Amino acid sequence: MGLNFSPCNYLPAQNCGFSFLTTEKEKTAKLFHLKYSAAENNYIRVSNDNEIIHNWEKGVWKMNSVFRKVEQDWKMVYIARTEGAASARVSWKFECGSVGLKIVNVSIRSTSQTFQSGNIQWHLHSNLTNVDLSGGVYCYGITFDDFFP
Repeated sequence: MGLNFSPCNYLPAQNCGFSFLTTEKEKTAKLFHLKYSAAENNYIRVSNDNEIIHNWEKGVWKMNSVFRKVEQDWKMVYIARTEGAASARVSWKFECGSVGLKIVNVSIRSTSQTFQSGNIQWHLHSNLTNVDLSGGVYCYGITFDDFFP
């Protein structure tokens, strides 16, 4: 069973094909903890001895019309929609079923912000169900108990 967490789920996307596979350490601990830093442009896999994966695209399952934008003058770095694109999408995939694990609790914390006429939609998908998450300008934290029966 995989877990697919994506904003703007409705677009066809380029398949980058990366899945986060549960390691033996994560399987034993029954925990997967991942952070992403746009400023550092890397993922930190906290649950696997702080393993670092450089470059945000290397952790992406699917994407369409998104890129990492660096604004030197504003001292800002973020994942953005490609200029001129009507919409965009990025998806991450987390696989645990192939090692015999079942997800029973998901906690997500993300910050999203729009400028001008933008709109952000966050969705959590599994093989069994889909959930729309509230998002936008504010940072949110959501826990889904028994999301995967």
